[in-house]
Amino acid sequence: MVLMLLLASASAASAHDVAVSRTISPTTVTAGESFDVSLEITVTGPITSEQNSSYATVKEYYTAVDDMENWIISDVSAQTPFDGAFKNGNNNDTGLFEFSTGGGALYYMTLASGGSGTFYINYTMTSSASAGAGVHSISGYYTDADFSSTGTAGYTVDVTGDSEVTLLAPVDPPTYIDDTMSLQDVINASESGDTIMMAAGTYVLPADLYINKSDLTFMANGGEVIITPDASLSDIDIHLGLELGSVGGSTDVGCDASGTTFNGITFDRINKLGEQYTYIDNIDVSDERLEDCTFINTSVNLAHNAVMKNCVLDSSSESVYIYGDNVLMEGNIGSCRQIKGGTYSLSSTTTTPCSDFTMKNNDLSFKYLNYRTGSCLIEDNNITTSSYISLYDNVSNIIRDNTFSSSYTYMKLEGQVYENDLIYTGTSTTAYVQFYENGTYYLNNIGHPTVKLELATYSTPEPVTYTYAGVGQTSYLGNYYSNYTGADTDHNGISDENVTDSTNGGVDEYPLMGAWSADANSIGTSTTVLYEDTVELGSDMTCTFVPYDNTGTEYDIAPLSAMAALMATGLDMKTSDCWYSSMDSFFVESIEGYDTPSDWSKYWEFRVNGAATSYGIGSSTFDNVSDGDVVSLVYVDAASGSDEYSVVITVDVTEKDDFLYYGAVDLVTDDTYTLTLQDDEYTVDSLSALGALFETGLEFKMNDDDYVNSSSFYLESIEDIKDPTETCYWAFYVNGAYTSYGIGHVTDDVVTDGDTVSFILTDWDSYDEYDEVHIHVNQVDTPVLVQRDIANQNFYEELLTQYGLTSTKVTVTLTAREDIDSLALEEVIPEGWTLTSSNDDEGVFKANLTDDTRYEWVWTDKMTEGDSRTIEYILTLPSDEDSGEYPVDGTASVFVGDDDINDIPVVGDDMVYVSATDWNPWNDIDSDGSKYITTDELQAAISCWLNDLPAPTTGDDITTNRLQLLVHYWVQNKECPEGADA
Repeated sequence: MVLMLLLASASAASAHDVAVSRTISPTTVTAGESFDVSLEITVTGPITSEQNSSYATVKEYYTAVDDMENWIISDVSAQTPFDGAFKNGNNNDTGLFEFSTGGGALYYMTLASGGSGTFYINYTMTSSASAGAGVHSISGYYTDADFSSTGTAGYTVDVTGDSEVTLLAPVDPPTYIDDTMSLQDVINASESGDTIMMAAGTYVLPADLYINKSDLTFMANGGEVIITPDASLSDIDIHLGLELGSVGGSTDVGCDASGTTFNGITFDRINKLGEQYTYIDNIDVSDERLEDCTFINTSVNLAHNAVMKNCVLDSSSESVYIYGDNVLMEGNIGSCRQIKGGTYSLSSTTTTPCSDFTMKNNDLSFKYLNYRTGSCLIEDNNITTSSYISLYDNVSNIIRDNTFSSSYTYMKLEGQVYENDLIYTGTSTTAYVQFYENGTYYLNNIGHPTVKLELATYSTPEPVTYTYAGVGQTSYLGNYYSNYTGADTDHNGISDENVTDSTNGGVDEYPLMGAWSADANSIGTSTTVLYEDTVELGSDMTCTFVPYDNTGTEYDIAPLSAMAALMATGLDMKTSDCWYSSMDSFFVESIEGYDTPSDWSKYWEFRVNGAATSYGIGSSTFDNVSDGDVVSLVYVDAASGSDEYSVVITVDVTEKDDFLYYGAVDLVTDDTYTLTLQDDEYTVDSLSALGALFETGLEFKMNDDDYVNSSSFYLESIEDIKDPTETCYWAFYVNGAYTSYGIGHVTDDVVTDGDTVSFILTDWDSYDEYDEVHIHVNQVDTPVLVQRDIANQNFYEELLTQYGLTSTKVTVTLTAREDIDSLALEEVIPEGWTLTSSNDDEGVFKANLTDDTRYEWVWTDKMTEGDSRTIEYILTLPSDEDSGEYPVDGTASVFVGDDDINDIPVVGDDMVYVSATDWNPWNDIDSDGSKYITTDELQAAISCWLNDLPAPTTGDDITTNRLQLLVHYWVQNKECPEGADA
């Protein structure tokens, strides 16, 4: 079949060029189906003469195979000028098709497009239903009398692009049957390649079933399909590749049953599915496929290239036999008696061992797994046996990533055997695993009481990078033996001593101290990990330490040190300086309640990158860490040398000079803070990111402009650092993750012990990061909540000296969180100040006779959960006190049962501020309205602001913000508090 296109051209050679490209869609169809063809003709360059009597041609040839001449063209459409003439090859069965234009049309088209043009011809071609399957070629070319790339008129150019169509053989429609029909009759009436769709039901076999056609597919057509013998019969077989009436012997008549497929079928009480007598003349049972089937008390024979996939085995007394090469079992579950590899026979006198067996992703239990006939690939299986596993006699085996569990006798393995869990669940002391000579065995977890190592390789081919006890290591690795105990003095997870089989000659030079985890790429350890995380350290950070037993001494700690890393974890620990003067280091006495007893039967050992150090933690000379180092504190049993508990800290050194804050804060459960924004006050829970920011003591500003919609606040600045370019914002993170809620969110802003809260000044567009605040949260749960309220925290020298306003009321409330007794409180005030108790709430008050800054209260009664005591006192400042910040400290102590709990912090107000001047003269007690701003006072303030005059009395500037503050309190008719500023 040929398709031809004629194009008008000039009689003389010209400078134009032509290209034709063919596109076929689709390129693969079933015989009798259609496909679409598009021809793209591109003309480049001018045609310099007009010749009305000459034509150019594109020819399409459908002639590669005789049958193509009968293919039918339809739906022909040609773009002008190529719709001038069409020669249909169907009219004379030539297989040649032509298109052409009228004279001179191409000339005018190329002129109109500036010397070039692109044009299309489209058609549909329908192949004949009788066409043979395979690849069919299409060819074609272009020519015109004027076109020449060689200088000779009439030159041709081939059509490029798609040039082949693949035809598939027509598929016969499936045969639909139900369980009232005889399966044997259906098979007898079928043709090779048929698909038999079986309606749900039970298909009862009155005798052996013979499948004697190739490529038959039996498929469940909705619902459960069961094939089972008549209840009165036993030992019914389903034969493959035997003619009807054969009994399964060497004299039987064979046939081709290759490609037999069962999909979704349940076989119940079938004695045998498939053949093993492969030497019978003409028999072919290869390429059997069993998919999504269930086998109940049914044995299965798998021959060459057979596939058993996603099947269920429920045949505790029956087996799966391998009788061919290249057999695959994948994704099967259930149980059977055994899986056994055998041989196949090419004649009645010779047998050949099966080989290339693949078994993967199965979850099966059985008595035996026995494949010793040839090479195999066994991977990613979960296998449970009640007897033995035999996968040896071939060094080419690959056995990897399996879990083998056995309750009896042995496992014999050979080849490349690695990353398997070999579990023994029995009680026999003679059960064993045997690795055969010349193989390679590594990273296996072996649970058997005995291991036989023949002369072979017992290590990884290359050094492996892995983790042990949280520390990265690199080494060759062997196997883990559950009954082997050995020392590991360098703490790398590899025993110091070899595992040697003196009888069989094998030696494992790298035995593992714990089970290998391929998922985590780590060696297991019996050590309980109390902490495993990364902490950030920076050389520009300040780190101080106060020993738990010497609270009056503070040490500066190197910021890039193991001691700093340990402190950054926020763990509950007791660290002493009892050795510091003699050993230049600290003594870690306890972590998370695990103490070092007086007899040192257990102790905390300090390691860096897995190795014990020769110096103590916190050494001012030697304790230095770098980025990526791993610091470990390990609780060691002195008698056994074993590690019982561990703290594993990975150091992340972040070198930034602009950290505003990096440290830990103590947040007391149930404590609160008060956030005042203009006239609104908000109560902030201490266990929140906002509470953590309060506790740092950093100065910050925020607004509640969107609180109604977002239930959170907007952080404007920290330490007066705010967006200088209006392109930045303070991003809010918890544990390194950007939060989906705002700071102070009424329900979502909750933190807990060990959390890290971060605020990072971030560019909206580039996400560049600038100033940073990182706060580690230590949650403090105390038996009593102690809260202090200082009525007036702001004093001015003017008020102290001129008006004698030197006192403020202080209230401390103590609330029991559980049953307690013997409650005591100590308050520590600045030196030179006085404290006068005004309400002791049934407590006994005492002024310390040797230290006039300390005052104490003691209660002699019991308190139950929820009970509270409130004391009040008057705090008086010297009238000549200097400007500054003056702390008011305090602690409580109590008995809970027989435990004496000390150093309970007092939360709430803890500072009194004395300023040189008070900028605002209009809220003094002797002003017109006392603390209220009168209209006359507001007018005076406006006059100062308009004329840039200082405020009377104080001499301070009246800024726009200060004027706004006065206006606000005047409009609201509320007291303007001392110290209010803007």
